[in-house]
Parts: sequence; structure tokens; C-alpha cells
Amino acid sequence: MLNTAIHWHESHDGIVSLVIDDPDRSVNTVNSAFIEALAASVERLELVQDRIAGVILSSAKKSFLAGGDLNRLMAVDPTGLREFVDDLNVRKSYTQRLEMLKRPVVAIINGPALGGGLELALCCHRSIGVDSGSTIVGLPEPTLGLIPGAGGIVRTVRRLGVDQALDSVLLTGRRLPIREAVDIGLIDDVAASAEAADAAARKWILSNPSVAARSATSMPKTPRPLPRPTATPTRRAIVRVANRSMHTDLETALHFESDMFGSVVVSDATKNSIRTHFFATNAVRKRAKNLSGLPASKLLLIPRDESAADKLKAGSWGEVADVGESTCAVGNANGPDVNVALPLMAEGEWPEMWLAPDFVGDGQRVAEYAAGVSRAGEAAISTLATAGVVAIPVAPGMGSFGRILAAALAQAVKDCESLGYGAAAVDRALAWADLPSRRPPGSQEPFRSSIQEDVSLACRLLNHIAQAGIDAVASGTLVFPEDADVASVRAGGFPGWTGGVANWMAHGHRLAMDLYQASESEFGVKAAVQPWKRKVDK
Repeated sequence: MLNTAIHWHESHDGIVSLVIDDPDRSVNTVNSAFIEALAASVERLELVQDRIAGVILSSAKKSFLAGGDLNRLMAVDPTGLREFVDDLNVRKSYTQRLEMLKRPVVAIINGPALGGGLELALCCHRSIGVDSGSTIVGLPEPTLGLIPGAGGIVRTVRRLGVDQALDSVLLTGRRLPIREAVDIGLIDDVAASAEAADAAARKWILSNPSVAARSATSMPKTPRPLPRPTATPTRRAIVRVANRSMHTDLETALHFESDMFGSVVVSDATKNSIRTHFFATNAVRKRAKNLSGLPASKLLLIPRDESAADKLKAGSWGEVADVGESTCAVGNANGPDVNVALPLMAEGEWPEMWLAPDFVGDGQRVAEYAAGVSRAGEAAISTLATAGVVAIPVAPGMGSFGRILAAALAQAVKDCESLGYGAAAVDRALAWADLPSRRPPGSQEPFRSSIQEDVSLACRLLNHIAQAGIDAVASGTLVFPEDADVASVRAGGFPGWTGGVANWMAHGHRLAMDLYQASESEFGVKAAVQPWKRKVDK
């Protein structure tokens, strides 16, 4: 008997519909129930493939399929790494067998398909997205410090070529609207509705009774040079898998992807990223959503000046709120960017809010707001959080926590240059740490034989910024001191691999040493003895 996470329906024309519908969750996820259901479905399809016409894979929910269990990934340590990778290869074998069926398999993507959802669609012979306004696809694992591990790198490279795969999908972790995904060739077609997609899928299956797996052949191309060493292991791992994918058979490439995924999963830098970017961020958002029991309604964001209006447009804030006219000028350097209003709110009830860039790159809008507002003001913030904004409360009159860190970075860079460090050395240190850099996008110096100075200077910069953040917390800038890590990463651009300013102050020395020693092992660079050791370390 099939697991109820996937339902089997067979029509009179011999087309099997596999409908993903986890009975225990509001969204379908790549959990144990799904894997068991997929295994049973693939085994059954292999038995009947000579008599069926093809397969349609779809979801009964508003989304297609979400990624894996991050709690499970957080629990993986080096002692269990081999077992984890072996299990991952078993899981991937089911999608590989689905891809190798004699009959065509079509995925209908009706709603978000991120991470494991897109990886499942990529193993199908054709994919059709439903243009419902909510259908997005992507491999956002890099924004969590991970790499795609269920075939996403291998199949994306073989489908798009290494350059487009890396630049448009893999290294950015972008969430692509369905029409953009079709334009670049990641998804094959788009339909106006689920019914139209189903009709198109059936027509294509009956017109293509026998198809070959799209990823079965390798694509010999010029490999992409590896990125220079940085503290985050994801970019180099993704490029390594992408390069291997072009020159080996599918199974070997998929196994190499699993090995690299496992090596990234056990990294403390990755666990820090997951903890801060996902779990802690969701806790901040949940708290803001629960601020008010008042019903949500349309917001009005009132810019304090024209630069704030430009930020609103650049951040796509219009998706969740109307953008009003500029009504007043910023009063001082710490002045907020916008006021937040709901219908019938008095002007004195408008919460003040600072806007932050998307430092993480996962598309989540981030704002700090002055806490202690009225009940109507809390309803406004709750409405923003319900729409997906990461809203971080700062104490009234204290200014933006994120901008305190930005000022600390600018001062740290200035101090280093006054001590004789050249601009190129500072830029390399910023790049190694994943701090906001002054370099033009895409620029990169040739790899040098030693990165000792880069790491030492990077840690000096990180220490300075983190100390400024801790001092701001001690002075009461944040309403909830436990928000320091999320606020520093989301609003201040502090590197996610550190876990945030508080985690860096507690564990940064050991973390940096581990990452440097990993670089030493990879590049044959002799590690110096604790070149960045802080005076407070014991």
C-alpha cells in the first residue's frame, strides 16, 4: 500500500498522476514520509512502465514542494557524516530512477518550488509552471550556508551550461518568478492555470511516448575557475560540483555532489548560518506577527525623504504596502526612513522605521522599527510581519542598530588604512569575511599563495564591528538583546557564517581558526599560530 504522502491516479489514457499531499502538514516537504512515498511510487512505476503512457507529478497544496528538514541537518556531526551521505545517495537514487523511466514524466509546478521541490522537477523530462502569481522556483540553499544536495547543481549545469547555471541560479540562491525561469530555460513551459497545465502535460506525454533522460550525458565545457578562499565554504563547493558535473557520468556527479553537501553540512559556519538565517529570523518574525490581535489591513509607508522613496521601490515594498508621498525630511543622521500608517491612524501613532538592504540575498525584506508605539502602531508592524517582513524592534530615540554596525565597519576600515594596510589588503580581508566590500561586483584578484594576512585582518575588522554591536546592546539599543545576532546579520550586514555579533564574540576565534585550517588543508597554506587572537580570549 502506498504511503498517503503521494496519491496515485491512473486515467483511461494510461497517464498516471502522482499527487503530492502530505496529510500531516500544510505544505509538502522532503521529509521521511515523502521519501517513503516517492520510493514506493517509483518502484510501482518501474513495474508498470511498459503499459502506461506517462506520468504527471503535481501537488494538491498551494505550493509544490519545500526543501528538507533543517533540524536534521543541524544534528549531523562528523561522526555521522558517512551515514548521512550514504542515506542522501539512497534518496537521490529514487529521483534518478524516475528520470530513467521509459515513459515521459512531467512536473506541474503549482506554487513555490524551492530547494528540494525544484530538484524534483529538474529530474522530470518536462516541467510546466502555473502562472498564478505565487509560483517561484529556485535553489536558495546558498543563502542558508548550504549547497543544493539533491541533484540541483548537477542537473542545473547540464541543463543551462555552467556559466548561466552558476550566475543565474546556483551562486545567487535567487527565487525566480516562473516566467523568468522559463526564459532562461530552467523550466520548460508556463500555463495560465492548473487545468491548462494538466492539459498541456497530457498532450506532451501523448506526443512523446519515449524520451531520454535529460541529464544522462555530460557536457564537456571549460570549467569555471574556483572562487578565491573565503570563510563561507559554499561558493567553492558549488563551483567544484558544477565543474565535475560537466565531465563525468550522472551517477558519479550526483555522488560527488552528496560528498560536498556533507562536508558543508558539518561546518560550524553552515550551522551558524542556518541558526541565524532561519530559526532565529523566524522567531523574530513570529514575535512581530503576534504583536497585535487587530485585523490586518493595507499599510501606507510614508517616506521621510526621496532617498527613502527610492529604497521602497528598490525593495519591492509595494507588494505589501502602498508607498505614500514624502511628507517630511529626515531630522538627523539616525532619523528613520519612513513612517508606517494604517487607515484612520492618527499621525502621532505612526511607528518610525529604518529599511535595510537584503544583505543575506534571500529576498526577505528587513526593517527596524521604534518600539513602544500605540496599539494601532503594533497592528501596523504586525501587518508588515504577516506579509513576510523581518521587523526588528529598537528602543525609541536610540537609532538603527544596523547603521551602528555600518558606521563601525567604516571606522574599522579607516583605522586599518591609517595603520598602513593598503586598500587592496583591506578589500581582500572584506572579501574573505563576506563583509560588504568596496570592490565592483564580480571583480577578483588572482589567488595568492597565502591568505594568512587576509584572515588576520578580516578578524580584526570583525572584532571591531562585533564589539560595537555588543556595546549598542549594552546601551539598550535593542529592545530584545537576543535579537543582536539576527539584527547584525539582517540589518547590519555582519556575515551570516559567524552567527552574528554575539556568537562571534563568544566563538569567533575558534571558528576563524577552523576555517583557516580548512583553507590550509585545501591549498597547502601553512597556518600561522593564532594571528588574529583577541586580548579577551583565554
